[in-house]
Amino acid sequence: DNHNPMVNYYLGEYNFLNEKYMTALTFYKEAFKRGYSKHYNTNFQIALCYDKLGDAPKATIYYKKCLEIDSKAKEPRKKLAQIQSKDEKYKDYYEFY
Repeated sequence: DNHNPMVNYYLGEYNFLNEKYMTALTFYKEAFKRGYSKHYNTNFQIALCYDKLGDAPKATIYYKKCLEIDSKAKEPRKKLAQIQSKDEKYKDYYEFY
């Protein structure tokens, strides 16, 4: 059932684990659209996909959504700090505007 957000989420997980980040992103975004917009893990995985694909602005949007859902979450806060400080890992990885 391609309309079921849970099915799309787990297809995203499968592709993410196999390092197919663009395909994973497609499934996560479909899960998001189909009812998982307030699902912490979906937002975090979307952010991670954008992170892996080198899109800092979009990753930032979804890390912030994670913090809206769970303000005590440590990992998105850590990732945002790395992006905002232009951490060494991110200097070569992202284009900053």
